[in-house]
Amino acid sequence: MESVAVTIRVCLPIYIMIAVGYMANRRGMVSRLTRKELNTSVFRIFLPLLLFENMYTSHLDVSNIKVLLFAVASVILIFLICHAVIFHVVGNKSMAATMVQGMYRSNFALLGIALTETLYGLGETEVTGMLVAVIIPLYNVLAVILFESSCQNEKTGMGRIVKGILKNPLILWTCIGLAFNLLHISIPVAVNSAVVSLGQVATPLALFVMGGNFEAAKTRKNRKPLMAVSMTRLIIVPVLCTAMSVVLGFRGKSLYALFLMYATPTAVASYAMASSMGGDEDLAGEIVLVTTAVSMVSIGIGVYVLTALRLI
Repeated sequence: MESVAVTIRVCLPIYIMIAVGYMANRRGMVSRLTRKELNTSVFRIFLPLLLFENMYTSHLDVSNIKVLLFAVASVILIFLICHAVIFHVVGNKSMAATMVQGMYRSNFALLGIALTETLYGLGETEVTGMLVAVIIPLYNVLAVILFESSCQNEKTGMGRIVKGILKNPLILWTCIGLAFNLLHISIPVAVNSAVVSLGQVATPLALFVMGGNFEAAKTRKNRKPLMAVSMTRLIIVPVLCTAMSVVLGFRGKSLYALFLMYATPTAVASYAMASSMGGDEDLAGEIVLVTTAVSMVSIGIGVYVLTALRLI
């Protein structure tokens, strides 16, 4: 029950920020053009700086290489399976790409550390932190490949996809942060303070814009893809992948970190990525809303089962 309480405590502010954006739109305080410009700023300025800071300050411990390799392989496999199935079933490429992203890309960075500290205590997040440092950049690379290959008007080739990856601000600044980390390049305190402050704007501003763009009528129209994504993201992926993790012998902190990577709801950053790269921004926002709400229950159940079986 403690994990459910923590999940609610972490997720509730998300809904409050979305609600503020929704009310601002309803009162005519923020136009659609302004919301679009704000979302562009999130994608090109604030979120890249947040990712840079996360990578710059990450503790990259490769001692748990088995966990890391399995996590990377499983994310890629989830991506490939979801891509093959969804693009075969859904004819609308924009919707299909948005659904695939909602299925494989979790809010691991936001919830993972908080939930790990809750179960194991402060300073016991080394495995989760290592996975966050590697998996989040992987999520971004896969998202760029996904949208560049399916939602752009020009004919797609490998060169164009590679160019899109290299030019993507999220990936670019993640790589810069990694380089600074590995080369032990220090940033002046004043500069780092500014980077941290600007990066902290990313999540609340993205949620504010998402709330402003939310329309209940479109949610009813998208109920089938929403249900498919939610079932995959919160039930199918965590059950199958966590079971495989257990079979491979992962236990304790390693198993819990993997479980959280699979069980956390769709990432908030997926909305900015979808709306900036030709995806279905309405569906992307709804996926974040629905999976975040349902995860408050599903994660609690998962933690209870793993604890009862003495696996974590």
